[in-house]
This record gives sequence, structure tokens and C-alpha cells, in this order.
Amino acid sequence: MPMRTQTLLLLLAAFLACGTVAHASTDCDNPVTSAEVAECADREHSAAEQRLNAVYSQVLASLHRVDAEYLRSYPNHHPLRAAASLAAAQRAWLTFRRQSCHVEELVALSGNPNQGDLSAIAVTTCESRLSSARTVELENLASAYDIALGEEPAASIIRTGSGPRHRLPAAAHVER
Repeated sequence: MPMRTQTLLLLLAAFLACGTVAHASTDCDNPVTSAEVAECADREHSAAEQRLNAVYSQVLASLHRVDAEYLRSYPNHHPLRAAASLAAAQRAWLTFRRQSCHVEELVALSGNPNQGDLSAIAVTTCESRLSSARTVELENLASAYDIALGEEPAASIIRTGSGPRHRLPAAAHVER
């Protein structure tokens, strides 16, 4: 490897290491500067997005299994398309989040149009808050309909004859 490439790689590694140390040193319980507030907002946003994406993916995968089981159980009926409906709802929710957070950005700018950091922090904080709320909504959806996250659909849903699915009494529910 040429010396120049090695030097650039070493500088890049050093830069990334310094960024990691600086990142780890910010006290998000008591940020002081606008840069620290922005960094903490970015951390919170990243964590909220990761959690939302993980829960959404799990619920979507479970709904694909529910759709497949429905087709196997009721081959003469129209497919449920629960997974496709969730995907459409999520796209609509993303549009809602973007527009809602844009409103918050405009409100933040209305106080002082020269405060670009403040508007960016407002958007990041808004997206984090709404993403966390959406994660709870998806978890509640999974819980309310016994959609197992990361597992096969819960054993508490059974079919009786050729009719619809029924839940067993609450005492018979399988603990997760």
C-alpha cells in the first residue's frame, strides 16, 4: 500500500477515534452549548429511529405470516393484505411526521430566523418524539392482536371450525 494511502487511513482512523471520544464525553443530562444540545438530540433521534425500524420490521414480518396463514386457512376468501396495509399506513405516517416536524421547524424559526441550529434541533427532537410514539403504537398493535414480535404468531389465537379466529380467555394466554 502506498505511503500516502497509509497516512490517509491513519488520519481517518485518528479522526474517527477522536469523534468517538468527543461523542462519548457529552453529558446529555445537562448539555450546555447548542452543539451539545444538537449532539444529544441526534443521539436520541438515532436511538428512536433504530427502535422504530426494529419494531416496524418485526410487526411487518408477523403480519406477512398472518396473511399467509389466513390464505392457507381460508383459500376461497380474499387475502387480508394486513402487511401491505401496515406498509401503506407507515408511508402515510412518515409523511405526517415530516409535515408535523416542518411546522415545528417554522415555529422555531419564527422566534429568530438566524437560528439555524434551533430549527434543526426542533426537527430532530420532533422526529424523535413522534418516532417513539409510533413505536409504542406498533407495540400496542402487536400486543392487542397477539402479533408476536420476532416469533411465530401467538398460540392464544385459534380457529374454530371454518369460522373466524377467536381468542382464548385471558388466563389461557401464553406469556411472552
